[in-house]
Amino acid sequence: MVFKRYALYINDILNTVHNLKLEVIWTFIPIFIVLELIFPSLSLIADDEIGNKASLHTVSVIGNQWYWTYELNTVMGILKQVSNLVLIDETEPSNKKYARLLTTTNAISIPVGLKTSFFITSNDVAHSWAIQGLGIKVDAIPGRINLKTVIVSKIGLYTGMCSELCGIEHGFMPISLQVLTLNNWGYNLENMNEKILTYIDVKNIWQI
Repeated sequence: MVFKRYALYINDILNTVHNLKLEVIWTFIPIFIVLELIFPSLSLIADDEIGNKASLHTVSVIGNQWYWTYELNTVMGILKQVSNLVLIDETEPSNKKYARLLTTTNAISIPVGLKTSFFITSNDVAHSWAIQGLGIKVDAIPGRINLKTVIVSKIGLYTGMCSELCGIEHGFMPISLQVLTLNNWGYNLENMNEKILTYIDVKNIWQI
């Protein structure tokens, strides 16, 4: 009796034909989901790759062992900035407000709400220019230029660090990026050659 029921069950399975409606559903629903993901992603990739054509502000980011160099392309010409780590005396109560190993001698500034393109490369070994608060992580490779285009909508100071093992002082390559209003950003560029914008009290720090 058991074998007879099992044989009938097997026959029912073998005689089952395909279900056209079900096959159409499980074929086209994933296709629509993939298409929903593809088109926004393609537009973001295209905007990122050709974003420099519409960018009002471009910045060259150059990794070095173990500091960052920035070249800002402005109407006044190319302005260069060197950004090194600042070690803060943590025993001073007034220095508690500064982030440990994230304070730099100079911070690069960009305008809020405007498209900015970063051209990222390296002079020596592989680095990685990463600002976690903005979702940026781009490799800096010698002999190659990588492009990252951003529009930051919130004013403030954003910090990051090198995220690619690049040598003995890899952990001492912080990044400081300040987003300013358009007026303050323009004023900062005009005065950059005379007085570089800094975020630290030089009396209470020492620089490696």
